[in-house]
Amino acid sequence: MKYKTLFPLILLFFISCNQSNQEQVVRVSEGQVDNLIEPTETTISTVDVPTYYLNEKNIPIQNDLYHTSFDSCIDFLGSNQKVSCEGSYESIKSVVFEEGMVNTLIHNNHIYVVIKKGVIYKYDYENDNKSIFFESENILNKQEAGLLGIAISDSNNTLAISYVNSDSLLVVDRYKYESYEKINQFVFDKRLFEQEMKNPYTHIGGNIIWSKYFQSYLLSVGDNQEPNEFSRVNPVPLATDSNLGKIVALKDLDIDVPIIRHSEGDKIVNALAFGLRNPWQFFEYRDYLIIADVGLSINEELNVVKLANLPASFGWPIFEGGSTSKDIDNIEDYKLDINYYINSNKISTEETFNKLYKESVNPSFFYNHYPTENDYRAAIIGGDIILDNDSKYIFNIVTVDINTNELFLYNLTSRELTLIPPIEKIGSTTSIRSFSNGLSDLVASTFEGNLLFLKINE
Repeated sequence: MKYKTLFPLILLFFISCNQSNQEQVVRVSEGQVDNLIEPTETTISTVDVPTYYLNEKNIPIQNDLYHTSFDSCIDFLGSNQKVSCEGSYESIKSVVFEEGMVNTLIHNNHIYVVIKKGVIYKYDYENDNKSIFFESENILNKQEAGLLGIAISDSNNTLAISYVNSDSLLVVDRYKYESYEKINQFVFDKRLFEQEMKNPYTHIGGNIIWSKYFQSYLLSVGDNQEPNEFSRVNPVPLATDSNLGKIVALKDLDIDVPIIRHSEGDKIVNALAFGLRNPWQFFEYRDYLIIADVGLSINEELNVVKLANLPASFGWPIFEGGSTSKDIDNIEDYKLDINYYINSNKISTEETFNKLYKESVNPSFFYNHYPTENDYRAAIIGGDIILDNDSKYIFNIVTVDINTNELFLYNLTSRELTLIPPIEKIGSTTSIRSFSNGLSDLVASTFEGNLLFLKINE
């Protein structure tokens, strides 16, 4: 099986349910987490191989894929929804930083630029000057490990920085400052989080945000699993006795996290979202949590869930996009070594599997890696929402594919999807943010070290 390598030798950045005649289980949609749909018995007729190109990896899951052809965009293969191709976009300004740029935060007229090797720059985009804001040598700069993210909370004058340290721990440190005008004088406050990471240092996650809804820092943690066949039967992302494959709150919350164990005796985490593979980028908007989860060999997905419906499961490794791991890799007698606890009583692994299958929330959209014979999409990189009142794309969630550089705009109200191709390749994107300043619409970071200001041509 071919698995993607996104940044050779340096960085490895980075389901609607499949229904077969053998297994008729309905996966829930967002909003149905507390009111599950019961399984129904239906018969699906055999579907011939489509006339459009179908990669051999997709043949087992052809019933789960929908195709739309375009003249100006790469064909779309993925979820069943209205998809259109519009305009183009271009880079109108580039600010050069260091290679290994992995993240950005826009805050109070500044862009904080995170460099993997251990530096955060503070860029004043109005005056076009940059300075070093944070620097550390206690960084494991290997594969996906490194300095990973920064978040700022104005409400309590703190900031948090996430990184993998030289002891192979994914950590989050919190700092205090007096006022934003004096933010450069921050002082260490406390460590909020530690999680051991194992070699190979892949699928780390490490993006951090401040949640106004939960009044807490939230952290993404990948499954830390090498992208191989074991990934599909690794139960840890669904187990709430582990931080791996989750988005976790970094303070105690009064939330009803289900008890789902892969091992005995471990503490239940503040898991807001679980069943994720590599939720590198995520963000909060009003009462929604939006998660871009990088897939394994077939599909990339965007998940949108109401914050009031958390905690919630997004199905990995049972699902990848709109298909099951069982079908994708033709795995006979597919099962996971994991147990759900109901009223302190452990149910069987078979009952647990069926329950997890039904409770998994559908992605809002997903796309396939192999839309044509000559094109390859690789990994979904988030993400932000466009809020410019003058833009036709207002309330569109924007993500970008790391390989093709296409923008995927998902309308939060209509649920429609728009593809926007680049005029030219912009590099290996690691984050993309909404940035309406009268000149550009978006700002993107690239692993090559360029901060790009992007304009959408309507």
